[in-house]
Amino acid sequence: AFTIMRDPIDRMASTFHYLREAKWERQYSESLKNITLLEYAKLEDTPRNWMVRWLTGQMTKAKLDDDDLELAKEIIEKKFFVLLTNEMKASVDMLIKHNRFKLSSEGRKCIEEKLKEHEKMESNDYPPLDKEGEEYAKLKEMNSLDSELYEHALKLFTRQFTSSGPSLI
Repeated sequence: AFTIMRDPIDRMASTFHYLREAKWERQYSESLKNITLLEYAKLEDTPRNWMVRWLTGQMTKAKLDDDDLELAKEIIEKKFFVLLTNEMKASVDMLIKHNRFKLSSEGRKCIEEKLKEHEKMESNDYPPLDKEGEEYAKLKEMNSLDSELYEHALKLFTRQFTSSGPSLI
């Protein structure tokens, strides 16, 4: 199996901005239009450490701990081929090699077009977070286990990438 990981701080900021506009989403709330990202981060029902919760099946546990983080790391390492949203071209290339897919020239062209679409989709209509700012610090604090899990995933990705050989796309 494979998983596509995203920096949890970026994911939280993106989720906030998305839910301010996405009227079709169950979590949409008109009230999000009237608050800041920092205020959203401080809300009681704002998701915390979602990746660790999901991987360990602890969606309702009040407070996660280091044992939950270690289990999530073990699950990622043993069960998943790690891909990254901010390294999508390298990720897709590694996935193709890992699965020994044979690509036609049309297949390569299709992948290149989809990667360009992904790049456009990833460009945000909101300002980037200041990594020294209060919003970033609060999001990092409330997602500390997800941040550690993401750092672990980055190491796994690097290990996989360096062993995958030359690019196929």
